[in-house]
Amino acid sequence: MHSGQWNVGYSDEELFTWVEYIRSFLKQEIDVYMYFNNDPDGHTIHDAQRLYSLLVSY
Repeated sequence: MHSGQWNVGYSDEELFTWVEYIRSFLKQEIDVYMYFNNDPDGHTIHDAQRLYSLLVSY
């Protein structure tokens, strides 16, 4: 994953779309791996942490 729609990291709305996909795969017992490509502004870590937070909280 790289940049998001506005090239400044991912919004919660964009990440939540992936949360729904990930959950659907997990329900089918399919392993899921997400890779965030680093960008010049360093959004990678924040985006990955936010995705995880959305996965465990909703």
